[in-house]
Amino acid sequence: MARHRGFVSAEKILSELGAETTAAAKEALAHGADDVVAEAKNRCPVYTGTDKRVVKDALRDSIH
Repeated sequence: MARHRGFVSAEKILSELGAETTAAAKEALAHGADDVVAEAKNRCPVYTGTDKRVVKDALRDSIH
């Protein structure tokens, strides 16, 4: 089945726009994920006791 030249170029344009949109969405999600991690680390409780069995900042460091 022969394709009209305009359909081929439109398909190519839509494919390129889709790729650019996907890349932009991934970048925005990555930036949002970094913000969520930073917020979680800021809200993490910090142990200030003297019990030597507790590793200081272990909970905060486990968030990644």
